[in-house]
Amino acid sequence: MDEILYHSKTSAERQAKWRKRQKLEGLVQAHGWVHAHQLPALLQLIEMLKLAPGLEVGSPRNTMSGRLHKLR
Repeated sequence: MDEILYHSKTSAERQAKWRKRQKLEGLVQAHGWVHAHQLPALLQLIEMLKLAPGLEVGSPRNTMSGRLHKLR
């Protein structure tokens, strides 16, 4: 009898498939460091940008001085 053997996918195979799907959707991976208190706002911003590709990020405001900072 001919048996077809199926193996469960490895974590690396699942991750590669996920990365390929993200790239097909036009997404890119970005890395960076932020202060711990900034993380929730950054994660929310990333999610908003992912869901609405037409959005653009505006000038950030320093919460201590109230001054706007230009993005380069």
